[in-house]
Amino acid sequence: MDHLRIALLSLHTCPWSRPGGRYTGGMNVYIRNLCLELAKLGVTTDVFTCCHEDNQPCNFSGPTCHTGLIHINDARSRLITDSGPADYASSLAQAVNSHCREQDLHYDVIHSHYWLSGMAGNQLKYIWQIPHITMFHTLGALKNSSLPGSPEPESRIVHERSVIHSCDRVIASTSIEKQAMVNRYGVSADKISVIPCGVNPALFRPIQRPAARAACGLPDKPTLLFVGRPDPIKGLKNLLQAVSLLGPDNNFQLLVIGCSNRRMGDPGQAAGYGSEGLRDRVIFTGPVDHEKMSLYYNAADLCVIPSYYESFCLTALESVACGTPVLATCVGEIPEISKLTTLCKMIPDNRPETLAAYISIYLKGNAPDVPHPGTELSMNYGWNSIADRVIREYRDALKVLVEAV
Repeated sequence: MDHLRIALLSLHTCPWSRPGGRYTGGMNVYIRNLCLELAKLGVTTDVFTCCHEDNQPCNFSGPTCHTGLIHINDARSRLITDSGPADYASSLAQAVNSHCREQDLHYDVIHSHYWLSGMAGNQLKYIWQIPHITMFHTLGALKNSSLPGSPEPESRIVHERSVIHSCDRVIASTSIEKQAMVNRYGVSADKISVIPCGVNPALFRPIQRPAARAACGLPDKPTLLFVGRPDPIKGLKNLLQAVSLLGPDNNFQLLVIGCSNRRMGDPGQAAGYGSEGLRDRVIFTGPVDHEKMSLYYNAADLCVIPSYYESFCLTALESVACGTPVLATCVGEIPEISKLTTLCKMIPDNRPETLAAYISIYLKGNAPDVPHPGTELSMNYGWNSIADRVIREYRDALKVLVEAV
């Protein structure tokens, strides 16, 4: 048991996929960084994932001493759709098991990510007779309650409930998520550990703003930043409407990362307003590699997070680590980050009028200077401490299994 081997399941998206897809986001960043830190601590992880659409390559740099990436070459793994991904969980579990049997691979713990992987993980748990720890990253019930009108299918919530009750342990990234599992999914609080996502302070750190803007090819003027997929739950439409309300007297630009003009169309139309006052202010960059995001955080005067729902909100953590103020709704880890530093300001709602009022304070230069959280940030959210806590979950799950035998 000294040298742990972990089967990490990310079956609906490859963690090393190029950014910008519908399923590439914070979970991908989490898995990549967790594997890196686990490797430093001597824990071996093999990441099982689906094959890429059209055989597109990913940016995995090749096997390391303690990290492997295994694409399951199963025809059904290419057919996962929003309408029925649960239909393929059994097939994917069988494909993973067949690969491991052929390669004589054995593991101590299964660590699954997202509900589809959780379903496959529960099947592999019984085949392999080892503990299964799961992490959801988003919950269907919380998404539905946060943004009515864009419902996740009831089948997803049913499957999430099944995974929660059948696995051995659950890792929640926030206390809000843990409480939702207890209240909405009927699981015991004792089964859930809260371990937040992490940040790399060596990468996400303050640099001079003019230099960052020059490196990003941006004009040197006040800059707002939005980071997120073109998903209504991210609240970008509200932010675009807020920008249109600020009027021509405010000289600033809004940088939108993760959404392209091709996806969003004219910014005025995306906001539901006329394009006057928006077209010259809004810059859509499209996807940006995570390793380059520090430049964009440092180029901004303010990072705005108008989301209806976030499972954690890694954007806020990375922005604060760069010393860039955050204006955010009360989602994910925002309440805890705002306790750690006044760089993170929590606002009551994401109505365009509310956003415009708070943004105008920053544009007028009335926001106070705030010291960088530094050591406290590393202690609470450094990836080394996050990985250490995850390892303790692995060992605790193995201890329970041994005692039950």
